[in-house]
Amino acid sequence: MLDPSRRVEVPGFPQASVYRDHQQERTYYVVPWSAAIATDAGGRSECRLLLFVKREQGGASIATGGQLTLTTTLSVSESDVAAIERSIAASLTPSAIPNQPPPPPVVVQVVNPDWASGRVTVTAVPGLVLTGQPSLGGRNRCVLMASLSADGARALKDRWARGLPDARIVYEMAMRVAASQSASGSARRETVAVGEREVIGATAAIDVDVRSTAAQTQPITVDSPFRAGDLDRLVTEITI
Repeated sequence: MLDPSRRVEVPGFPQASVYRDHQQERTYYVVPWSAAIATDAGGRSECRLLLFVKREQGGASIATGGQLTLTTTLSVSESDVAAIERSIAASLTPSAIPNQPPPPPVVVQVVNPDWASGRVTVTAVPGLVLTGQPSLGGRNRCVLMASLSADGARALKDRWARGLPDARIVYEMAMRVAASQSASGSARRETVAVGEREVIGATAAIDVDVRSTAAQTQPITVDSPFRAGDLDRLVTEITI
């Protein structure tokens, strides 16, 4: 499990929270630092706005309702994970000694935290909030959907055209961590030996120190701006 008392600084990644495992010396956990809109295999944002509109004279359209669907993620990119692995491994590999064979490279493993629970909140525009539970594995995806009233559709259409400047994605997560527990105490034992003419007393003190590791959960919150490329291509209008 992730040991929150054993944080590691990784050169080149000041924004990353990286921790050692409580037992495995070569296993490290990297906590994602940014939430985002997911992208599909073609690199297109998984975010769609469907608007039902009425056409006015002159060609202007008035939104009367609609639907917003999107998928969020909370994860570290494969390229960043690979770079973090290389940085940690390089810091652990001994320096080469002249006229000696180069030391074998150290192999480390960088993994995701063990998520216990989570909640995603997306605020698209003031008054339009979508919530859901992430997958808790892999890229921590969360699929969200909301039906839009006429007022909501008009407000979202206006801000959509401006790139959703105030939209936010918030992941409230709890990860399983290792917590060390210890207890100590002492005991005294006294023995008495009786001879024919004398009594001999002996006293012994025993100190007891017990240590164990228990699983606990630790909350984290990741709050990121809503970023999706080519929003104008992700909206569909249906005339009714």
